Amino acid sequence: METWARFWEQFESSIDEDPTLSTVNKHVFLRGYLEGEPKMLVDGIAVTASAYGDTKKILHDRYGDKNRIIQTHLDYLEEVTPIRVPSAEALNTTYIECNRRIQFLHALGEDEKAYGRVLVPKILRAFPDDICRRWIIQVKREGHSEGDVKLMEFLGEEVDGALTDVVRRFWDLETLGISDKQDKSMNSRDTAPLQEFHASYSLEDQRRVVSLARKGNITLPSNQHNDRLFHRLEQSLVGNVALRQVYHDHMLDYIKKGQVEIVPSEEGTVDEFYLPHHAVKKEKRGETGWKIVFDGSSHEHHVTSLSDALEMGPNLLPEILSTLLRFRLYPVGIIGDIGQAFLQPSLQ
Repeated sequence: METWARFWEQFESSIDEDPTLSTVNKHVFLRGYLEGEPKMLVDGIAVTASAYGDTKKILHDRYGDKNRIIQTHLDYLEEVTPIRVPSAEALNTTYIECNRRIQFLHALGEDEKAYGRVLVPKILRAFPDDICRRWIIQVKREGHSEGDVKLMEFLGEEVDGALTDVVRRFWDLETLGISDKQDKSMNSRDTAPLQEFHASYSLEDQRRVVSLARKGNITLPSNQHNDRLFHRLEQSLVGNVALRQVYHDHMLDYIKKGQVEIVPSEEGTVDEFYLPHHAVKKEKRGETGWKIVFDGSSHEHHVTSLSDALEMGPNLLPEILSTLLRFRLYPVGIIGDIGQAFLQPSLQ
């Protein structure tokens, strides 16, 4: 429920309230972001404009109940795990998690002070004895109650002091886990797609050729004869000259750059799966831009989608904070922008 609240806040501001997006596009984006239980919960609903409200209601009824969300945060604060080995990192992690829960209660319209007498002793119990003693001394000196939620301000100062001490002893970036090369821990599920990628990787005509990492237990059926969405797109283009020109220009650009190719006419020569696509309009700084969006989560009822049949693989992107801080290591920093980066490789 907490994850849903954070997701919906971002989705609502960036997509659901965007007047430039059509209702069906909003529905497509919402369904594309869902995974796990939420995805299965609405899997049988058609991805249409009229069904968008039904999808949102089902998800909000299941995951957006305010009372259940509040109780989730209260349960965490009442059962917060005590710090076993005191360190600046442990203090910071526990403080951030506790403070985040209290701020979430405030964001939901709850008066966090009303929970102070119950929650403050529970939170304080998670911190080392010396911090607890200093808190008791402070509240007696300033005349506050020991159940005052000002505890979080006090803990924030204690954590800042602990982190400052660490920085004073160790000022190099590697102490913060920042180095020229960021190695990420991976499990067997992460390494398997990487091994398959390296085994299938090749170079052809100066382009890198890669294969999609398929899940071994899922069969992707051909949807060659399911052209319902394509015909619907054709009809919309017939009635909209401007949109038809946009589509023509974008598709022609894909062809010129070698980012698409003609499918062999002989049936059975390749595994065929056709991605539905549509145009999305985005207005920024008074200018209107278009891009073609391909829907890998599209599927017929009870049929596997392309996204379901592919391994997600590990996240290999470097941490943004680490990347920015590494600019302090050298006198000159160089950055670059790869045009249409995800269209540069060729697929087997």
